[in-house]
Amino acid sequence: MDKGKLKRKTITVRQNDDLFRLSGGRDLYSGYIINDIYCEEGNEYIDFTSQEDIIPLGQNIGGIDDDVIKRAQIRMTIEEHLEKELRLSVKQDGTRTEGFDINTLTVMANES
Repeated sequence: MDKGKLKRKTITVRQNDDLFRLSGGRDLYSGYIINDIYCEEGNEYIDFTSQEDIIPLGQNIGGIDDDVIKRAQIRMTIEEHLEKELRLSVKQDGTRTEGFDINTLTVMANES
């Protein structure tokens, strides 16, 4: 973690590796010790010694769908933009100017 933010990273694991330890102690991975890595084409998976979970190729533990991440990023960008617009619209005498740049929001929404 960097300043409270998680970073995705690819690691190489082997039988008996403890994902809790390899993750730097993230509770999400507590009890995930690799029992077997199965590599038959079309039936790839990892199973664990103390968890019933079997993780097929391409699936992750506790992950979030990429579309959910993109929507959250767009939402945060729009919120930041609106806050900036409000800050910039305040005149020196404390009153607000009229107007709002909706074109920026339309472009951001169409890029998703």
